Amino acid sequence: MNLLSLTTLLAMAVPPESCDPAFRAEPQTHAFDYAAQIQPIWNQYCADCHVQHGGNPAMGLDLEPPFSRDNLVLVPSAQDPTVALVWPGQPAISLLWHKLNCGSPGPLPGGHQMPFGRPPLPLALQALVYDWISAGAPVEVLMRDGFDERQ
Repeated sequence: MNLLSLTTLLAMAVPPESCDPAFRAEPQTHAFDYAAQIQPIWNQYCADCHVQHGGNPAMGLDLEPPFSRDNLVLVPSAQDPTVALVWPGQPAISLLWHKLNCGSPGPLPGGHQMPFGRPPLPLALQALVYDWISAGAPVEVLMRDGFDERQ
């Protein structure tokens, strides 16, 4: 993937006006197991549109295990290749985060909040995805003795 342009980074750093900060009232998560915590979100809320099923998943994004994380992290958007779906450590510039939290997320005018045509993810799940991206979008982070062990 090409490096994101400075202009895109600056534009994405300011979330669209339609974003909902209410998710931050949820407890912050510090330890992650992608397969046990994040993948089930995609399975429950995104599988209707973003799975292969022998065809073309919506926007070319396949969220089936075991490749879903690799299909998100540092992958350019199908709509705008200068925007990453997940920029590790940077939810504010990650299109996935905007798509899950913002009413008009972009990257192009007329973008829709996901899951499309259904209610937004519960705030606790939005917070979990935000914290996962903030933690660097790890496969696994185990907290032991107050220190994280990234894997």
